[in-house]
Order: sequence, then structure tokens, then C-alpha cells
Amino acid sequence: MSKRSSMYRDSRWQQKRLEVMERDGWKCRSCGASGDGVTLNVHHAYYETGKKPWEYPSTSLFTWCEECHSRRHKMNGMLQTCIARLQIQQVSGLFTLLYVYDAGQLFSLFEDAEYVDMSAIVTFVTAKVSAYEDVVNDDILETEKNNG
Repeated sequence: MSKRSSMYRDSRWQQKRLEVMERDGWKCRSCGASGDGVTLNVHHAYYETGKKPWEYPSTSLFTWCEECHSRRHKMNGMLQTCIARLQIQQVSGLFTLLYVYDAGQLFSLFEDAEYVDMSAIVTFVTAKVSAYEDVVNDDILETEKNNG
């Protein structure tokens, strides 16, 4: 048994997991599945080196059914591959988009995808970054003109 899997058997994780599932009404927060025959998982929105599974705030933990949990991990893998192929400016722009805009809109593009077109994502992010930079540059020029 790996060290990581043994941590998920720890009573502190089991307690935290039950608290999250209870908070979420014993149903999948993505599709609403619940009841007999539905396997629920508690998903970490992110991981930090050295943190134990039960040390994360409950606001970063979500109840998902097995199917949604599996799809989210698949989507996460596709996004990591996409990000690895982006140039630094595009990565910065992607994180700006995720912060400024509703990340759910971007994630919904990948949720049911069997294949993600990396060039389409790069084009999308580049266009958004370019539009964002145009607005910022216009604001700078306007400020310089007014102070000029």
C-alpha cells in the first residue's frame, strides 16, 4: 500500500470526507446523482506539497459521483497537457481568464470531450489575452494623454 493511499484510510480523512458529503447533501455536486448504486467521492480542487488530505479547507473539497470524478480527472489531464504546450504569455492569459471570468465556462468546453484541440485553445487564449492587452494599452494611452 502506498503512503498516499494509506493517508486516505486515516480516520482524520474519513471524518473530513463524511463532513463534506453531509454538507453536499450526499449527492454529486456536478450532476446531482445520489442514492443506491451511486459511488460518491470527495475531490480536492488542488494539492499542495506536504499537505495531508484532511488538512485542506472544506471549501476546496467537493462531492462528486464516480463518473463525474473520473471525467474531471480526465479533463484536468487534458488541461495540464494544453498548458504545457502554451507559451508563457498564453499561460499568464489563461490564468487571468480563469481568475477574471467564470472558469466554469472554460471547463465546460472540455467536460465531455474525448479530444481537445490544442490549437483551438491556444487561439482562444491568445485572442482573449490580445483583447485584454488592447484594453489595458488603451487605458494607458488615455491616462498619458490626460496627464500629458
